[in-house]
Amino acid sequence: MSRVLLCTGVRAETPYYIPSLGIRVWSVEELCYCLRENAYILDEEIVSKDMVTWLEEDCMLPDLANQLRPYLRQPGSMAAYVTGILEYVGYYPKEEIELMAGSFSAAGSASDFEKKKKRADLLVESAKYTKAYVEYSRLLRELPENEIGIRADVLHNIGVALTGLFMYNDAAYYFNEAYNYTNSEADFRDYLAAKRMSMSDSEYVKFVADMPDYYMASINLEADVDEILNNWERSAEEADLEELLNLKQLGDSTGYYQEVNRLVEGLKEEYRDYIQV
Repeated sequence: MSRVLLCTGVRAETPYYIPSLGIRVWSVEELCYCLRENAYILDEEIVSKDMVTWLEEDCMLPDLANQLRPYLRQPGSMAAYVTGILEYVGYYPKEEIELMAGSFSAAGSASDFEKKKKRADLLVESAKYTKAYVEYSRLLRELPENEIGIRADVLHNIGVALTGLFMYNDAAYYFNEAYNYTNSEADFRDYLAAKRMSMSDSEYVKFVADMPDYYMASINLEADVDEILNNWERSAEEADLEELLNLKQLGDSTGYYQEVNRLVEGLKEEYRDYIQV
């Protein structure tokens, strides 16, 4: 049987803005969801007098506010503060809150660079590639030279973000930069794949032929490409294009253009999400 969730307090007329996350929330339930989804990147800034006041006055939760106020005077209380909100609201089961408490503690001990990287990672996972590229680039400028591990990860992930934006040649540059730090097979394969996507077939064949050391990696890459193509042929997207071709061949111009418009609008919406800053 599913849990019945009752709203706690009221929906605020004015949202609360969380500066460290760049997110606005309108209710304590939205706040709980935000805290859970960003558990690994929270920091002490989340312990805020302004938030406590908002919960008390805008969400009509004076008891919760009174429970949270002592944490405002206790350095290092972020995990207890956030857990206190989750437990009071009961939006998640007790067992899940206990698991999250460990994430909050880990976030509290993470370096600023690790938190910034995690924020950018979440943007990539959400297909917000332009935002992620901006965040990674800013972090790359801030990183000291001795932060080699994070620097290599950031370089690689910039490549991932640029791949999502179809900027394959630029992505190849960053994958290669990451490979120079790690010498890992994964970074090299990503570099080679990005080069392949940025070139015509004849250009890529010449590129690989000029680099004998790339031969085995290119053979393995081609096997992966064949598998991807086979999966594509069984995908919903390929079925949509097949249906489009059938409508055109049957002379159903009305159905054809309706389907074209549907697909184009979907692609436009995806593109807006990708480039939104």
